[in-house]
Amino acid sequence: MGKSTDTVNRFYDAMRNGGKGIGNLLEEEFTFLGPLADWKGRETFLKEIGPMAGALKDIKVSRQFEEGAEVCSLYDLVLQLPGGSVSIPAVEWIKSLG
Repeated sequence: MGKSTDTVNRFYDAMRNGGKGIGNLLEEEFTFLGPLADWKGRETFLKEIGPMAGALKDIKVSRQFEEGAEVCSLYDLVLQLPGGSVSIPAVEWIKSLG
């Protein structure tokens, strides 16, 4: 595991812990682009992700690939919803600008 993958996994750990300390891992210019949201800036991300972090039960990483400052993760996003737990397969590409 390289430095970039280690940082990504610390991000996932922070998300598993309700987002605690996640702001320390994000650059000010952080951008999130997903199928349901497009957030620009660390503060916007932290504001928007807060309510959703409570539903997050786990991030089960199955594979990761690192090339320099880029990491691709394949995982199951496990959410606790009012009707029960749901597992959503996901792929995420994270690139450091630094």
